[in-house]
Amino acid sequence: MNKITNYIFITILLLTTSNCAIIGVATTATTGAMIADERSVGNIIDDKVIATKIRHEYIKNSINNSLKGISLEVYEGRVLLVGYVIDNEYKEEAEKLAWLVRGVKEVINNITISNEDPASFTRDIWISTKVKTKFLANKELHSINYKIMVYNRVIYLLGIAETQKELDTALKVSSEVSGVSLVKNYILVKNDSRRKAN
Repeated sequence: MNKITNYIFITILLLTTSNCAIIGVATTATTGAMIADERSVGNIIDDKVIATKIRHEYIKNSINNSLKGISLEVYEGRVLLVGYVIDNEYKEEAEKLAWLVRGVKEVINNITISNEDPASFTRDIWISTKVKTKFLANKELHSINYKIMVYNRVIYLLGIAETQKELDTALKVSSEVSGVSLVKNYILVKNDSRRKAN
């Protein structure tokens, strides 16, 4: 594939996935430039496959819907788990199942132990929408390179920043959203040695 074909392929891929559709369209519209994801086309596909396989493992191994409260994102093989389970045993099982999937390089387990879902879906969706909108509007942020999850008023950031300054901006923008209780950072800077090690 040449460079133009790659960009077109990425755009189509993003438009066919629910989590990335808005980001893909808005980035192109606001900057007037082609999408520049830090990941290769192959890595983007790999991440989608990993996420799908982990979800399949959860469905297959979920006893009495024990893993139904878990959400996840994958970026460059780094898996971020958030949500809730009723027992620490299920939290450990969720991490173990994620590691079974080929291509997983790291599992970041932020699953909460609770007898019922402590989050407010409506509130978290509102916070998530506000954060994503602010990322899109901020010219210092390459919003396509971030996965943003919100659970129980906590923002989880996963992805790649071009520079430390961009990373700091991402954290600042997130923390300024009304209703947020905490921002957890799992962003790596582009030249981080941990990316090369993988």
